[in-house]
Amino acid sequence: MDTPPDTLNPRSRRVLRRSMRAPKMRGLVVLPASQEHPKPRPRPGAPDPVSPQTVPDGRSVSESATEMTQLVLPQHANVHGSVLGGTVMHWVDLAAAIVANRHSRRPVVTAAFDEMSFLAPIQVGQVALIHARMTLVDRSSMEIRVDVQSEDVLTGERRKTGTAYVTFVALDPVTRRPSPVPPLVLETDEHRAEHARATERRRLRLEHRKTRKDN
Repeated sequence: MDTPPDTLNPRSRRVLRRSMRAPKMRGLVVLPASQEHPKPRPRPGAPDPVSPQTVPDGRSVSESATEMTQLVLPQHANVHGSVLGGTVMHWVDLAAAIVANRHSRRPVVTAAFDEMSFLAPIQVGQVALIHARMTLVDRSSMEIRVDVQSEDVLTGERRKTGTAYVTFVALDPVTRRPSPVPPLVLETDEHRAEHARATERRRLRLEHRKTRKDN
């Protein structure tokens, strides 16, 4: 049978009161169940997560077209005072990669570099103008046409100096395997004519690849 508190001596009553007092827990905040594990919020301006299976209905040529401008400096030149062909090809590859990235919104890699022609030199002090646009889209591959011009910054004179066709393949950002890309929307007769020529180039490219494998 419990002893009534009034019959305890003063010391025992103090011990009893301390044992019955609820402990104080400083700094503890109890959240409702819905707030115990809040989901992280995306940073302002951060892009939405990309699903490897999400492919838009299509993108037009103009949506991914790219223009680059490069001033030709002495470190870009050969012994004749004109830009090195390898430097021009590097610029062409960069411009084409931007087009492929914009169209696919995927990581991309260069798969083929076709028909690079050098029609005229670009001298030190001139500007190289690089224009790149999509011409053909297959399941995961894309062909980009890149035209190069020179511009004399003192007179404004421009002339065509080269053309290249570069093929890129889009990769899944997780598996790094080839990934489907949006189809190409052809808006003008010029785009449709270029697409027809690109289709023929692709056929010849695949035939050439098969011949090399057979040999």
